[in-house]
Amino acid sequence: MMKSMTPNIGITALMLFLGGESENHVLIMLRLSLYTIANTGISATIFKYMFDALPLPIRCTGSSFIYSLSVAIVGGTAPIFAAFLINANYLMSPAYYVCLFGLFAFISISKDPAESSP
Repeated sequence: MMKSMTPNIGITALMLFLGGESENHVLIMLRLSLYTIANTGISATIFKYMFDALPLPIRCTGSSFIYSLSVAIVGGTAPIFAAFLINANYLMSPAYYVCLFGLFAFISISKDPAESSP
């Protein structure tokens, strides 16, 4: 499920930002709902992939460390980069930022550890 939802995040992020000047509130809510559904497909399954990738003795510590570190790096730098690039007149930069990290996620899950085991 995670592999099929990753490209959808990039597509819906671009739709959300390209239609940002719309005055139609129904379209804005529809775009936000699609983005939320696509993001839920990844957020709901990320822990399954982390648990499969880590050995049993360090599973809880490793998954909490990986999740906290990634949230701190990506979530902490996103507002800074987005504000800097928007001030430099790159208004689509937040959508590109989401698409870039969606591409990183797609590449990282393209080799599923569960598929490589005999």
